[in-house]
Amino acid sequence: MLLIELQDQYYDSLKRFVQFHVKKQWIAEDIVQESFMKAHKNIDSLNDKAKAKPWLYKIAWNLCLNFFKKNKKEPEFLLDQNKVASYLTDIQSKMEQDEMGDCVQNKIQKLPIKLKQVLSLYDIEEFSHKDISLILDISVETTKTRLHRARKALKEILQRECSFQRDNRDIFVCLPKEKNNDH
Repeated sequence: MLLIELQDQYYDSLKRFVQFHVKKQWIAEDIVQESFMKAHKNIDSLNDKAKAKPWLYKIAWNLCLNFFKKNKKEPEFLLDQNKVASYLTDIQSKMEQDEMGDCVQNKIQKLPIKLKQVLSLYDIEEFSHKDISLILDISVETTKTRLHRARKALKEILQRECSFQRDNRDIFVCLPKEKNNDH
């Protein structure tokens, strides 16, 4: 019975999380389904129902890693704009500017995978540092360090590559700096 509740509660967010790392929707759906099958097989190993969400995400993340190893690929973040737009809805509303989402997403792509992982789990999926440490098998301190480094690196990228302005609607927007504007 707990598994049905888990599936009802976390299917959509787990699918977004997996799709954030794999390019094809059907692969993400397969991984999510396999995650729930593994969770069903191992539900007895879940001693604390409060830890169900990170436990489930850890299963899915390990299946993503298996997919990358099997296909000799590195984890990738989505570049398809339709999928990015739906995934970034939360982050865009936090930033209160839809226009900034695409620019920031493109800059996030430049971060190393270990920094992107923690940034996506903390800022987008809103996991605690403790839950992230369980999902990624790293210490809480490491999650905090990686999040700090990710935000610092993203800030540096944004400062170097973006121009922040107010548009004609008086909305703060991020625009790429023009490279050939040196006259």
